[in-house]
Amino acid sequence: PDGYTIGDFNTAFVTDSIVDTIDFDYTKYTFLVRTGSAERAIVARKNTYKSWDELMKAGKAKELKLAASNFGRGYHVACILLKEATKLPARLINFPGAAENINALVRGDVDIAMLTEESVKPLLDAGELKLLLWIAEKSPYPGVPSVADIGHPELAEPLKLQRLVIGPPNLPKPISDVLIGAFKKVLSNKEFLEQAKKINFGVEPLYGADAARLAKQLFQYYTDQTPLLKKFLL
Repeated sequence: PDGYTIGDFNTAFVTDSIVDTIDFDYTKYTFLVRTGSAERAIVARKNTYKSWDELMKAGKAKELKLAASNFGRGYHVACILLKEATKLPARLINFPGAAENINALVRGDVDIAMLTEESVKPLLDAGELKLLLWIAEKSPYPGVPSVADIGHPELAEPLKLQRLVIGPPNLPKPISDVLIGAFKKVLSNKEFLEQAKKINFGVEPLYGADAARLAKQLFQYYTDQTPLLKKFLL
């Protein structure tokens, strides 16, 4: 804990403690900053499904395939929670990451994929993919329902991609203050914010205690879902 080792962190790492015995307490990390979050969406190839309702009806006739990124990590956990809450008739297919999700969807290996807007926007703009569901309280796209619109507002926050930066447990406060101060300078820098806007990178910083509070709320949410997650992860 000297300030020279920090890491990118996804709250879905809590699943490690659900499926195995781990030798550290993930709640003890020093949470430095939540740089931002990204809302996820369910997308399909063009000329397949016109809407979420059409997708759900199609699932009654055949089992759908949903690209769910890497096993046990954030996207996969989000897919599990969405599938079970909405009764989405889909089999979850794991891939190493968002790029592989997109490739599988474009090839037709899967019917739908869960992705963030920033990872898929060029294909949306080109009309190659179609949005079916926006996983947030409100949808910014007319005609595309939000997860709240289909009756599951409780999923809006837990299913976001949260970008956290952590330090080791017991990081001395003077050191964490220096690191947090550096992030504050970057995340308020005009040039940085202009570039972030161009690539749809959501900058919503939370620092120190506020970042820790958010992380622990999400840890509790995932822990409460332990019986459900075990069905898919064990």
